[in-house]
Amino acid sequence: MRFVGADGEFDAESFQRAVDIIITAQEILIDFSSYPTPAIEENSHAYRPLGIGYANLGALLMSRGLALRLWRGPRLRRRRNGAS
Repeated sequence: MRFVGADGEFDAESFQRAVDIIITAQEILIDFSSYPTPAIEENSHAYRPLGIGYANLGALLMSRGLALRLWRGPRLRRRRNGAS
């Protein structure tokens, strides 16, 4: 929701810049972290388990009139006349 402007529009460009910064920071953390075992270190460097989660995704979708129908697959639908 932080990327929704006063006009109600989602600022995708600012969101993309923020995601780029966060992923870069996570990459740095993986490169410079210490790990409890060599196997965990190798796995972390090989697979790069990065992610920022879906915090506030539901609020954003509702504010845009969209429904997330996970039980039918990860697709977004625009709600019409209040129906989901």
